[in-house]
Amino acid sequence: MPIYKIYFQDGTIYEGGPNVHDSKWMGISDKPILRLEYFIGAGEGIILEGFESYFCYVEAEAKVSSKIGDCPKCKCKGKISKKITKYTNNTASYELIARCTRCDWVGKVNELIYKAVPQGDKFIYIMGQKKGMVTSYRVALTGKNGEDKYQTGDITKRIIELGKEDNGRATNLKLWKKGN
Repeated sequence: MPIYKIYFQDGTIYEGGPNVHDSKWMGISDKPILRLEYFIGAGEGIILEGFESYFCYVEAEAKVSSKIGDCPKCKCKGKISKKITKYTNNTASYELIARCTRCDWVGKVNELIYKAVPQGDKFIYIMGQKKGMVTSYRVALTGKNGEDKYQTGDITKRIIELGKEDNGRATNLKLWKKGN
């Protein structure tokens, strides 16, 4: 079963890949999308329709096993706790995003030396944009493990300004697919 289906304005249908690592998002035709159906589990899913553009990505985390530098906000040494990777396909580019355990700052950390211990996928974000606002659904892909407050399948809906949809930053607009 595909992880999502896209219904185009011309009546054609595109089926995504079998999982979040092989989503086939980059293979979507450049034609107007009427509806995106994203399947979460057995018989469950999220349906977006009527948006100007659509986007999905996965957020994966890893614990940082060595000090990677000072927090840019509170300047604490060695307090950056997580490496977060975001991707839409297995081949998409990765970036290092860190979260400070002391002040909860989140942002890019460039040119820092780190060792990561992979933990796996955390969330999938399914988004639609309309009139400068983004409706974002975040779905937990892993369950509680002591520090997580979400269980597998928990969904959080947010409506935020375009350009602030990714922890206060813009996503790569080239990866958004046009709607109607």
